[in-house]
Amino acid sequence: MDSDPRGLCLVDARNGFNELQRLAMLWTVRHRWAAGARFALNCYRHSALLVLRDPGKQAHFLLSKEGVTQGDPLSMVLYGLALLPLCDTLRRYDREVLQPWYADDAAMHGKASRAARVLRELCRIGTHRGYYPEPAKSWFVCTEAEEPAARKVFEEAGMAMQFCRGHRYVGGFVGSEAALEEWLQPKVEAWAEAVRTLGQVARRFPHTAYCGLTMSLQSEWQYLQRVVPGTGKYFGPVERAIRDVFLPNLFGETAISDELREATTLGVKCTGLGLPDPTTTAERCFEVSRKSCGVLTESLLDGDTLSWADHRKCTRDAARAGRIERTKAEEAALLERARGLSIVDLHRMKRKRKSGRWLTAMPDSLNGTELCRDEFRDNLRLRYNLQPKHLCERCDGCGAKFTVGHALDCKCGGLVMIRHNDVTHAWGGMMKSALGNAAVTYEPLIEYGRSAAEREQSDSLPAVQVPGEVAVLETADQSTVGLETVQETAPAGEEAAPEKEQFEGAEARADCAGHGFWKAGYTTLFDARVTNLDCRSQRNTDPDAVLARHEKLKKAKYLERCLEMRRHFTPLVYSCDGIPGVETAAAEKQLARLLAAKWTREYSEMCGYVRTRMSLAVVRNNTMMLRGPRGRVINSRPVFGDGAGVNLMVDFRGD
Repeated sequence: MDSDPRGLCLVDARNGFNELQRLAMLWTVRHRWAAGARFALNCYRHSALLVLRDPGKQAHFLLSKEGVTQGDPLSMVLYGLALLPLCDTLRRYDREVLQPWYADDAAMHGKASRAARVLRELCRIGTHRGYYPEPAKSWFVCTEAEEPAARKVFEEAGMAMQFCRGHRYVGGFVGSEAALEEWLQPKVEAWAEAVRTLGQVARRFPHTAYCGLTMSLQSEWQYLQRVVPGTGKYFGPVERAIRDVFLPNLFGETAISDELREATTLGVKCTGLGLPDPTTTAERCFEVSRKSCGVLTESLLDGDTLSWADHRKCTRDAARAGRIERTKAEEAALLERARGLSIVDLHRMKRKRKSGRWLTAMPDSLNGTELCRDEFRDNLRLRYNLQPKHLCERCDGCGAKFTVGHALDCKCGGLVMIRHNDVTHAWGGMMKSALGNAAVTYEPLIEYGRSAAEREQSDSLPAVQVPGEVAVLETADQSTVGLETVQETAPAGEEAAPEKEQFEGAEARADCAGHGFWKAGYTTLFDARVTNLDCRSQRNTDPDAVLARHEKLKKAKYLERCLEMRRHFTPLVYSCDGIPGVETAAAEKQLARLLAAKWTREYSEMCGYVRTRMSLAVVRNNTMMLRGPRGRVINSRPVFGDGAGVNLMVDFRGD
């Protein structure tokens, strides 16, 4: 047995943030971080005020001239800078001892005698900066066989330490496998219980429960997997809670199949729910974390000055490589699942990859991004080709057999028009935020400035068609009303170009318009359409081709007349899943640019905002189409178009 064993000394300090000497901190910040020195001085040049209130009596005021305020976003930075001279001094004092610091958590790894020597020096010079180590509350991690020798070394140095096989350190754990299991098991059980609790919440609030698991609780155990190696085998209880409790309640089922659980482990962009099996993610999480800390680790081991630029680049490169590796693995799993599927199922898989924006929206009633129980669960089941629960057998509008396809297409009851209007108003509301209320109008005329008779007359004027030349349309008073380039007839043996769809109605209107959307001084007209890609005529066609065809039909109907009026036209075409067409996606990006400039926010953030709002506007109406009433309402009272019949109504009642 070695008389001077190696181990890790974890130092515990007394009230680290409150005991820090403020004057020394401000002096160090002035020399180590000159750019932030003035701001730090203005924040901490006066005493901090603490008010103690006693009901019915006079309040007491306590003034603190030391330490940094806990909760201040700048406190961690200032505290770390204040201890930099102390860390440098201890590193020069003994370079054989590895000394990583994180705020007031100091660690010393090396021979027990050297660690005791550095700790004694820390107790001597730490008080100069308000750092007061407490050896009696500190721990030395070593093996059981080496504990007597280590204990003797520290006793000879005059310090009574605590000894253990393993201990928590900066959110992770350092020690033996047995100690790790003993420390980790209660945490895993607590996480499993939390998942089961969220599963109960998912019965009534599935959207909130899903976001709570994917955006909060899941990050807790993934952080532990990043900082502690080999922890995946301990997360079996968490996986069982997800599979047996959470997901069945989320989908509204009693149990889920192995295939469905495997599908949910993938990311949202790969048709999943972003709920990976925690027993399989530990190795990848730890490897990415190890690579991202490569520059920092080398700096600690070599004792060199840390290059912040190199460390930041290493962190970004490792994170990017980890994302690419994870994406490749998910793509391979998706490709394996796609083998043997029909063309319809392949098209559905492709749509699921583009229609998950509503899943990643944080539910917020203030911003209107929440989904109720039926809205979330219906769209979740439609995403995985599951029949929504508790649907009626017959349509109450037309009496036909009620299916999901019929519900999304049936025009009885006006639900299709409501869905169309909701999409239009969601788009118009964001345009008002970007362009102003006066620049946005609803149901604008395609052609304005002339009466209906004049428009019909101009449409019926003959045109002299000379191939390759410009045809001038003239009215009876010889005034020019329009110009058009006449195309040559298609050569023999080639198919002639199809004629454009005739413009329907002299009073035709678009859905909304925004002045200055694409270009200053120009008005852009928008016309919306929501189409069901699962209908019989479209399910065998590529989803992108279907959306492009609908956009082309809209442009053939309105674009030419809009250009004649010096206006732009953009179709707004969405699928029932919330997938935008190509030109619709371009319009979303332009709206995001306008909002980013108006609100002084990042363009990428506004892209997510616009896409999320439009996706929610579409998928919310799926539940309305599935469960909304379509029956005719019979009014037993006479209905008047204006107030002229009020007196008649009074007489009719016999008053």
